[in-house]
Amino acid sequence: MSHDNPFAIHYQSVYRERACDKRFPLLWRLESLAKGTHRRNGHASFEMGEIARILGISGVQVSNLIAEAKELDLLDNRSCSRCLVVPPHAVIGGGQTSEADELCGYCDGIRTGKKKLQDRPYAIKHVIPPRTADRRTRNSSARDKTPVGV
Repeated sequence: MSHDNPFAIHYQSVYRERACDKRFPLLWRLESLAKGTHRRNGHASFEMGEIARILGISGVQVSNLIAEAKELDLLDNRSCSRCLVVPPHAVIGGGQTSEADELCGYCDGIRTGKKKLQDRPYAIKHVIPPRTADRRTRNSSARDKTPVGV
């Protein structure tokens, strides 16, 4: 018996925005962070402490949240605070610059002993919650708008 498994394509930018939106529960934000930043291999690499900074919680809370997400099958069992892995059965594609079988910079570093993050197609630092974006626009000066080299 075949199993019909239709799918839809979602924009990762929406998930990156939700990851920063404090109106959503932390578990949902963590899953959104993984879905919004993963590469085609399902891995989303982070600097040490970056997930805690994004979610506004402690490192211990991040570890507990990841453990809960793994239990609920929201994240793959390979996930840790340096690499969130979307379950392979839940996603096809993502990111624009990696091959599906490529390891992320963090996981490859564990395997080879060279721990470095590869360039990520989307960095969460580019996600500015709407209120912050409005404030930055409102407070910008004419000097900030001067083209480089002028």
